Amino acid sequence: MKFFLSILTLAPSIAFAQPQTFSQVVDTILNIGNLAMPFLVALALFIFISGLVKFLSRGGSEESVKEGKKLMLWGIIALFMMLSVWGIVRILLQSFGFPLGIPLTPRFLQ
Repeated sequence: MKFFLSILTLAPSIAFAQPQTFSQVVDTILNIGNLAMPFLVALALFIFISGLVKFLSRGGSEESVKEGKKLMLWGIIALFMMLSVWGIVRILLQSFGFPLGIPLTPRFLQ
């Protein structure tokens, strides 16, 4: 019962927090991206480093060398894709005239 009442009291604030214009929708998406980007980059970096450790520590085994190379390759590809997509988003936002007051680069690159 308490949970239901707390949902009812929060309903107006949730309804009024909805974006009204396309620019507000883009701002919301960029804010979510700014929050998620450091975690995703850290995950890709962790995959790369785990592949490097696997490659260096088990150098005698041919299978672990291949698996380490594969993990390093996917880590580099993930890092490149995330950072290049973020750059493309920045170019598109500047091209369409969105205000540059919003953070367009991930916080960890500023």
